[in-house]
Amino acid sequence: MNTADKHDYIFGTTGGENRFAWLQGALIGDIQLFVNGIVKGPAGGNLAIPILVNTGMELAAALYTGRTSYMTGRRKAVAEDDVAKFIKDFFPSNAQLIPHVIWDSIRNGISHLFSPKSVKYSGYTVDFMFYVERRTKASHIEIDRTAKYIHININSIEYFQIFERAVSKYEKALRAHDDLQNNFIDAWKSIETHRRDADTDQQKGREIRRLIAAFGSSNSINLF
Repeated sequence: MNTADKHDYIFGTTGGENRFAWLQGALIGDIQLFVNGIVKGPAGGNLAIPILVNTGMELAAALYTGRTSYMTGRRKAVAEDDVAKFIKDFFPSNAQLIPHVIWDSIRNGISHLFSPKSVKYSGYTVDFMFYVERRTKASHIEIDRTAKYIHININSIEYFQIFERAVSKYEKALRAHDDLQNNFIDAWKSIETHRRDADTDQQKGREIRRLIAAFGSSNSINLF
């Protein structure tokens, strides 16, 4: 592909599919709709917003680094490391110091058990609090050296806005750099063409066989 072809593949500049819009438009747009509902309505969403943001960040990091879980060898994604690179390159201020800590608390804490994951290090406990009630209060970090606690307080709406701006910075870099365009295309193709092989997975294979049998002579059945 030449540069024009790559831009068309990624951004749909000459009538092709705008694949970048899936990240910037569809995914971020969906999160924005959710945030709008929270802003207009009662408090809530303090944990749901970070889950959605981290979903978007995992996709953005895969496209940025050109690595997905469907690839092999050195191109196989290590999501925590790839997201850390995305945060270091596109997030502001002290967030760049602790990308793995932020990711681990949300991805392996909230996403799995709906509770932020705490970390212990050298006698210190690092914990997280996510909030939306105080919408104008910036995310901040506090330390209690006597009790050996570090409190990371994240305004969930601000966290989304920082991610949104990071994607815009990534877009600018993507339009300008050939290597990032190659990464995007390689990662997108691996996602788009991947089909999990259930023939070698006995459990999923049994479920699909039961599903096919459930159709009988019909072409449509209810799911729920």
